[in-house]
Amino acid sequence: MLKSKFKQDMEPIKSTKEITMKDIKLYCIDVDSTLTNGLYHVSSNGVITKSFHTQDFWAIRRLLDNGVFVLIITGAKDDCIVYKIKTFDGQDNQNLKICKGVEDKHAKLDYLLKNYYHLDWADVAYIGDATNDLKCLKKVGWGSAPNDAMSIVKEDIHYVCDAKGGEGAVCEFALEILKSKGWTYSGS
Repeated sequence: MLKSKFKQDMEPIKSTKEITMKDIKLYCIDVDSTLTNGLYHVSSNGVITKSFHTQDFWAIRRLLDNGVFVLIITGAKDDCIVYKIKTFDGQDNQNLKICKGVEDKHAKLDYLLKNYYHLDWADVAYIGDATNDLKCLKKVGWGSAPNDAMSIVKEDIHYVCDAKGGEGAVCEFALEILKSKGWTYSGS
């Protein structure tokens, strides 16, 4: 069983600048099996529901409050994540973006980095669980996966969470980013 840890033999990618976790400016989050447990519940009339962990959204709020952009990126075309974000907390979410129905996450993220965020790949932390996340995970400054991610995904990343997808993995990695930036819990 893989334990949560930073892999000792891996360095963040090198670009035109050295990057440490405290320099992360954008946290990219996959949805199915990362922000959720990967289960789709479909009612007899076709309504799809998914489960989200409240700790993950608590951590996303902390990231936003501390100046980190958050991009939720998914291949799924349903609106579950859109409805969840609408109920997020009523605060300003202008630094939170959702991209759904994305067939090529690498191409989409590359486009957004160049044309929307104006950031380098090295400025990005990414958490994902499946082969459609691999190209991004290998190119970003810091890659992570839930503990129950596909084995091939967990091979070449910087951090494997103790938590499974939909059970706080997004929060766990977000807290590592926040701690690296000097954040401490203040009861909110």
